[in-house]
This record gives sequence, structure tokens and C-alpha cells, in this order.
Amino acid sequence: MNAAEANIFPIANLSELSTRYRTYRVRGLNRDSQEYFKNRDLIVRRLSFQMKAPVEIFEQGDDVFLAVPEDTADLPNSLMMVRAPIRLDAMPDVRVLDYSTRSPETDRLCTRFINTMVQQPLWSKIDLWQPRSGAGFYEKTPAAANGGIGRHEGFTVRAMITEDGGIGLCIDAKNSFIDQRPISPRINRADFRKLKGRHAIYHYGHQWYDVSLFEWHDLNVTEFEINIGGKRVSLAEFVESHSRKPTPPELANLDPEGAVLMYRNNRNEERAAPAGLCYLTHDTESREVRNSHRQTIMPPDVRRAKVIAVCKQYLSDIRIGRAHLRLGQCPMPIERRIFPIPDLEFGNAKRLTVRDTAGARKVPISNFGHSRQEMLTTASAGFYVRSRLDRQYLFLPKSVSDSWGGQFTKDITNTVRQLYPQGGYAPDVVIYNDLGIGRTFVEQANAILEAARQSCTLPGFAAVMIHEIKKGKNRAHDQLEAAILREFPKLSPSVRASVLHSTMGAESYEQFTDASGNPAYQIRGTNRSRFIGYLRNVALSKVLLTNEKWPFVLAEPLHADVTVGIDVKDHTVGYAVVSGAGRSIRFHCEASRQSEKLLSSQIASQLERIIRSEFDDLGRSIGSVVIHRDGRAFPEECAGTEKAIASLRVEGVLHQDATLNIVEIFKTGPSTLRFFEVECEDGSRPRVMNPHVGLHYITGRDAYLATTGWPFKRPGTSRPLHVRYVSGGLPFEHCLEDIYKLSVLAWGRPEDCSRLPVTIKLTDRALGEDATEYDEDALKFGVAPERASA
Repeated sequence: MNAAEANIFPIANLSELSTRYRTYRVRGLNRDSQEYFKNRDLIVRRLSFQMKAPVEIFEQGDDVFLAVPEDTADLPNSLMMVRAPIRLDAMPDVRVLDYSTRSPETDRLCTRFINTMVQQPLWSKIDLWQPRSGAGFYEKTPAAANGGIGRHEGFTVRAMITEDGGIGLCIDAKNSFIDQRPISPRINRADFRKLKGRHAIYHYGHQWYDVSLFEWHDLNVTEFEINIGGKRVSLAEFVESHSRKPTPPELANLDPEGAVLMYRNNRNEERAAPAGLCYLTHDTESREVRNSHRQTIMPPDVRRAKVIAVCKQYLSDIRIGRAHLRLGQCPMPIERRIFPIPDLEFGNAKRLTVRDTAGARKVPISNFGHSRQEMLTTASAGFYVRSRLDRQYLFLPKSVSDSWGGQFTKDITNTVRQLYPQGGYAPDVVIYNDLGIGRTFVEQANAILEAARQSCTLPGFAAVMIHEIKKGKNRAHDQLEAAILREFPKLSPSVRASVLHSTMGAESYEQFTDASGNPAYQIRGTNRSRFIGYLRNVALSKVLLTNEKWPFVLAEPLHADVTVGIDVKDHTVGYAVVSGAGRSIRFHCEASRQSEKLLSSQIASQLERIIRSEFDDLGRSIGSVVIHRDGRAFPEECAGTEKAIASLRVEGVLHQDATLNIVEIFKTGPSTLRFFEVECEDGSRPRVMNPHVGLHYITGRDAYLATTGWPFKRPGTSRPLHVRYVSGGLPFEHCLEDIYKLSVLAWGRPEDCSRLPVTIKLTDRALGEDATEYDEDALKFGVAPERASA
């Protein structure tokens, strides 16, 4: 018998928990101001850091209040926020927060207070460290080491409201990679330049935390002085005096002439740290830990065992107020509510189903991914979109063209033709000179653009191969992609571009002597399977999807008539619009004056234009519109969206009773909820697996949706998508099912699953490239940023 679980450990004694808290009326916040929510967040963040206590804002009627635990020191009377002087008026009463009898207004207070109260005793444990407030906790002793880099195991813990109205702790296992040796104690200014901007773990005695290094100081740890209570002491003395005793050996043996590195704290204040106490961190995607990264990919049975062990080892002696926190001993069981896999439609009206749909090809669920891929190369089916490709260009560096480029051109051409035979893919190969120039962002970009101006005489689409930029500042690799993707449409005639990289081809081709005794290139035998998969991915993602040739669509309608995915990045907003059950998919890209959110007037005018075009295409009024906001839907955006919908109702573009529904889709969070499928048989050890795709768990306005999992085989534990229901007329479950259906459109890898719905996937794909900033002046005047700053 199978059962579903979530990595939530319910609090069993909520009725015994209570917190006494004081309130302050907040005056000066204009709820109609664009800065209202920004200032709210700033107040909470600043005061929480300053008071070292949980601070939360809540609203009652027209008033805004701050809540802090009773034993917190008095808050300041006033604060200066963004264009808003704020007054905090202490209220005379002390309130009692009852964790078992709550309302939606007090839910945030409950989870906020529990999070802080749980973290405080963890923070004091000598064998744990926390990079920053609210982050995970890690064991100081590394679980393993490779190449001088330690892998530290840890966990995140976060309070959350459960479906039954209770509160539980969501616990997940994490890893962090840290150098085992500190930065050189006597590092000089020149060597520090290579580390500027890097993160490090500062061993401040027994307390460890993450810092971002921004400057080297020319005074050493003995000369650098800090003013403490009117007395000036050296940095070395300061760290030693503030460390828990007995001090660790690295502090006791600190080099008195060691270098000082500067960082900024949460209040943007400059602080100093001895270089010999700073240990560089490594991202899991970095080259240094690439070989160790696989150790962090935990199958579901291992992850489940680790979170149970964390619960027993670290969370069994937590106290909240006078009560001892009692947690369940096992992950919480949840109901197995599963959305069915939707039918898909391919070319020639061929359908694929795992159900009993008449006239469709029925396959077992376990074979769905393989069959979806197979349908694309079947002559009777193939791609849903069947129009011919426009003019195609393939840009290759001369160094590649002179070596394995010819064979790559044949291989990618054959791959595209196999997938899309009706397209007539025959790219014009354009060679740009990469010989005798540096491989900086500016030099490569200008060489590519010069070749494009000479060779692209007709509008079309281009796949551009670039070299990886291994050195340089200002995210030079991303800048090169951004420059190509933004500059190509400005060409006359205009060309739409995608970018691929030379690294995979260089690793996969080898030279041999052919039957005529001439040198030639072929795919290296050991790389064949991997490289063929890479070629198919390039053909799909960089050629066919860039040309908007959709492989398959949903064969059944969504609950929404029109679904719009929205994301904003680096002053660019992307809209992915889905209508007609996914048969019509469009993407719009606009400039934005805001870096992360949209102004009310901007989103109103843009949405009106977008939905009018869908009305013209559908030829009928629209009944329901659903907005998929990547991340937070800011109140200004919600207000602008509602204004657009009201205008469109008046015009008749929308039905008079048309509904607007807004949901937020979060890819990451402070703590990751996981699902486990547990198969139990009498007398045997439970078998723990990934969940069935479509499994969902709804608690209030939050939901978690398994878009990855069985029957697809991926390493590690699947990570459900977090969805929040902001507002609307459609039931939350209907919005959630549409998100799942749109995730089944796994166009990039038809044999696999996609974690994100296509509305978010398309905006990610475009904005991840199109919206990356690049130095236009450096490109225009031919000066590489890294050279210009030397």
C-alpha cells in the first residue's frame, strides 16, 4: 500500500504554546504609495536585525501595527524610510498569541515567532553555524572533503501552516562547500583583487557567518583599531575578547601581522575581518566542486532519513516560552490527490493519452515520456506546428570551422531535419574571426556582429556558437550572450538569435584519418550517447523553439481562457501568453522602468494590448484570465491588472462576469517542502520513492505541486513547485491544475518532465538571456571592461 508524506513535522502541543507580545501603531505609511510594501519590508528587516528579535507587521482595519515579543527592548520612536518618515507609537496593552486558535491575520505572527524561537537555540549550539539570519544551519565538521574543499551537511527549518489548520516545521537537508584552509593571512592587495566580491565564512571565534568581501585594508590586524565604549582596541583584541571561551586554536594562533579584509553587514555598515579567519565558499555549480556536487543529490530514502535524524538530534529540546516543543517523530502523511496527466496533440491531429480517450494512442504511464519523444519522430505524427522554417544562419568561430565545425554543421543539420523534416533546414554558415584576438566579451561580440552585418542580407533566425569566457569581470560570459541576443534584432535586416557554446563540441569530436587518407572529425565513441542528446537539445531549444515551432500542445482545454506568465528582470518584462488550450502561445518583451516590479499604469496598458490581440485571434469574448507571476505579485501590479480587466470588460473584450485570477509561482524558498511516496508492506522495511507527478497539497492560499517525479526517472528527490493564490474567481485547485497541465509541455526534453509551466519556462528562457545587462559603451567603443578598469 502506498502513502504520501511531506517533510513537515507537526507540532503536537500547539495548545500549550503562547507568546505575549507588544504592539506599536505605525504612522506615516501611506497605503496608496508605491513604496508602501517596500517600506513595510524594510521596517521589518531593519528592526529585526537591530533588536535581534522577531518583528512582524499586521493590519487591522485602516491601521498598521508592529508586533514584537514582550521581552524585546523598546523600539525607536521614529524611522526614516523611502520618502517616508515613520512614527512608532507604543500601545498600552500586552497581547497573548494563542497558537492553537488563530486567524489569517495572526498566521504570519505565529510562523514568524516560531521561526525565530526555533532558530535561537540552534544558533547557540557549538557544533552548528548559520551563514546569515533565516538561512540554514550546517555542521562545522565537514562530512567529506575533496581537493581541499569541505562538504558541510546541514538543514533548513521553517514553520508553516498545515492543511488541517495546525502548524508544523518543514525540515530539509542541505549542503555547503567551504575551503578547508583560510585565505592567506598575509594576502596582498594585488592577490585580493581576484577575490573581490567573493563570499567567505568568517570564523568570528566560535560563531561562523557568511560575508561578502569588498576591500583589502593596508593596516594589519594589530594596527586596525575599533572603538568600543570610548576605548580603541585592535581588531585582533576585539575578536578575541568577543569570542566564547575557550577560544578556538585558529584565533589563539592568529598572525599579528595578518591582513584585514572589509565587508558590509546587513545595515550596509563597513566591518573588518582578519584574512586568516575567512574561508572561501563555493557554489554547487562552480568548477571546484563539480565532482563533489553529485554527493548532494540525495535519493528520497536518504533525504527522508536525514530529515528524521535532524528532527531527533537538533529539534527535540526546543522551548517556546515555558513550553517544551513536541514534534511528530515522522514526516506528516498527506492525502494522495493527483491531477491526471493530460492528453497531448501532435501533428496530423494525432493524440497521446494515458487514459481511455477514443482515437488516441494509449500508453502506460510508465512509458509516457518515451512515447512523447517517439511521437515527434513518427512520420504519421511529428510536430504540432508544421510550417517551414524562415531563413536560418549558423555562426561558427573560425577556429571551430577550420577543425570540427564542418562535421558539427552536418550533425546539427541532420538532427534538425530528423526532428522537423517539413522545415527544410539548410543554414547559411557564417564564419567569424576568433583567431588572433582575445576571447573577451567585447572582442568576441564585435567579431560576431561584424560577420553578421556582412552576411545576414535577409531577415531570419541565427544560432550563434561562442567560446566560454573563463576570465574577466562583470559576468563577461553572460554579457556576451546578452549582447548577441539584443544586438542581432537591431541589425538591418533584423535577425533573432540564440546562443550555444563551443565547449561540448570541443570535448566530443576527435580527429581521425578517413579512407582516402585525409584528416577528418568524428564523435568520440565515449561521448557519443551524451553528444547525440546534446545535439537534439540544441536542435529543439536553439533552433526549433526559437523559431516558435511547438512540438505538441494540450489536447484538452484549460480552466482559464487566457493565461499570462509575467516576469521582470533587469528592467525588462516578459509576457508569455497561452490561449486555445495551449495551441496559441506568444511571447512579448517590453522595457521596464522598474528592475523587479511593474508600475500600475505600465502593466495595465501592456495587458490591455496583449489581451485585445488574443480576443482578435480567438474571435470571441474571453471569460477568464489567469496571471502566473514569477515570484511576488506586487500590489501595484495587481492594481494595474485589475484596472486592465475592468477596461476590457467595458470594451466587450472580456465577458461582463469574466474573472481575473492572480497566482504567484516560486521556484525557491527559505525551506523546501518535499513529497515522499512510501510503499509499506507487512513485515518489510518501507520503500521510499519520489511522488507521482500531479500530486498536490493545498493549505489555505499556499499549495505545493509535484511537476517532477514518477514515472520520470531523475536522480535525487523531486522538488514541488510552491504556488500562492493571491486573488481570483476560479477555484485555487483549477488554477493549480492548469499549472500542472502547462508543465507537461516539456518541449526542451520531451522524454523528461519539466518543473515549470511553459508560461514561466518561456519567460525564464528569454529573460535569462535577453534581460542580462551588458556594457553597451564597451561594445560600441571596443574597450573590454576588464581592460578599461585596469
